[in-house]
Amino acid sequence: MASGLPGNTTLKRTVSSPSSKEKTALTEKTLQGNDMRYDTLFENMISGIAYLKVFTDSKDRITDFIFIDINSSFENLTGLKKRDIINKRVSLVMPEILNSKPDLAHIFHEISLTGKGTKFDFFFEPFEKWYTVSAYSPQPDHLISIFEDITDRKRAEGEFRKYRGYLMELLKENTLDLQKVNEDLEQEIADRKLAEAEAMRASQLASLGELAAGVAHEVNNPINGIINYAQLLANRSEKGSDNNEIARRIIKEGERVTSIVTNLLSFAREIKEQKKPVCISEIMCDTLALIETQLKKDGIKLKVHMPAALPRITAQPQQLEQVFLNIISNARYALNEKYPDKNKNKKLEIIAGQETGSERPHMFISFYDTGTGISECIRDKIFNPFFTTKPSGRGTGLGLSISNGIISDHSGRLMIKSKHGTFTEVRIELPLNNHIDSVIAPKRQTNRMSV
Repeated sequence: MASGLPGNTTLKRTVSSPSSKEKTALTEKTLQGNDMRYDTLFENMISGIAYLKVFTDSKDRITDFIFIDINSSFENLTGLKKRDIINKRVSLVMPEILNSKPDLAHIFHEISLTGKGTKFDFFFEPFEKWYTVSAYSPQPDHLISIFEDITDRKRAEGEFRKYRGYLMELLKENTLDLQKVNEDLEQEIADRKLAEAEAMRASQLASLGELAAGVAHEVNNPINGIINYAQLLANRSEKGSDNNEIARRIIKEGERVTSIVTNLLSFAREIKEQKKPVCISEIMCDTLALIETQLKKDGIKLKVHMPAALPRITAQPQQLEQVFLNIISNARYALNEKYPDKNKNKKLEIIAGQETGSERPHMFISFYDTGTGISECIRDKIFNPFFTTKPSGRGTGLGLSISNGIISDHSGRLMIKSKHGTFTEVRIELPLNNHIDSVIAPKRQTNRMSV
């Protein structure tokens, strides 16, 4: 290092001397030895060092700097030679530096005023490199800047951020894929449970069908005998007489028993029948024939609002009867839970109609009861197989799930509205895209207002 440069000895002593009092006490020989050691340390440091003098304007604002000294690492890091820049203004040697770091003058001004050092990173565009800079003021109007090339580190950080973003995107995509797989798996499990439930139900119906066939055989024969004998009595008695009236009542009740047994047999046996044009009114009549006596016994006021003639739809009649019976049974249970005895508000209302003005023309059947309703916290579970709120032995939890499957198989929708403690409405919508122009009157009238 050229010892004749202004401030050189001051730099070495400022950087390394413990205190002014100790420097005064040192001998000249010791000072010379220290200078040699500090020169060696200065020149061999890995970090680049620049010792600068500050130039300010009349308002004490920094306007420029002069290079007083630099070390070898400064030359290696910047490509500038000591002989070319010593005692020269920074603005002449490196005019682009203030453009790369516009607030550099302000930072150095603060250091010069406070004497407090600072550290920062900046990108020097002419060199296309990143530097980390530590600066402090050893004495008024002087600065020492120590810097290192951190370009490789910055590039690595940039690559890391890029790959981190890529990995985050990949993780997000994989997470979505896993969620989709999980949803598909849950749906598959639900479908499998429903299939198992339907198989179980089919097995139960098959067993019930065999039992019903035996019951029908055992009951129909004596009932037919009773009807025949009653008919003989009616024929032999005078019309309008008490005996004739009793005989005709026996015939009527016997025929009702026969009808109930026939409907039970038709409902319970395993059905292989294909879908065909059917009349909803007749299916409702068959359903009510099975359960209306129980509704009357429980004191439930039944109102049925169904037009005398409705369009036919393509359906499997026994399956729809199964759905209707299940919904009415659930309503009956809810009404009995809320009103164990007779009550004027113990009502079940069934309404049917058609809506042709929408994009999806359909027939609807609505079952509205004033029973216990369904709690909101379980409303999304009611179609799950084996889910039931009934006590053990009162329900299997299969009715609504199977009913929903049957309606879906008919390209329809089964929807439920409910308010806990107030009401439940089950609405079935079945498409009218087939046989909408085929309207028939039902064989049995269902336009009853109350039972």
